Amino acid sequence: MTVIADDKIRGIVKNIATATFGSANVKDFLSEPTTDVDGKAALQITIVLASESSAAEMSPNAALDTLVQIHDELLKEGDDRFPFIRYATSEDLRADVDE
Repeated sequence: MTVIADDKIRGIVKNIATATFGSANVKDFLSEPTTDVDGKAALQITIVLASESSAAEMSPNAALDTLVQIHDELLKEGDDRFPFIRYATSEDLRADVDE
């Protein structure tokens, strides 16, 4: 298994998320290694949205399409870790830190 660099992962996520949701709605991208329920290597990817309204307007199909596209691009690069996708706003992330 190839593990691609974090900056390459961020580039993949940026291209797909901004194409799906628009660059005005997507503010940042976070990626960190994790494991799935079977203990296999995986990725936790957070797509930081501009506001709660951006998240509220997201269709389930758009979220699923984004996941599939990211997974497909990672596989093309040789990285077979499954990407768990989380959507959050900056305020959500600050609240997580404060808890």
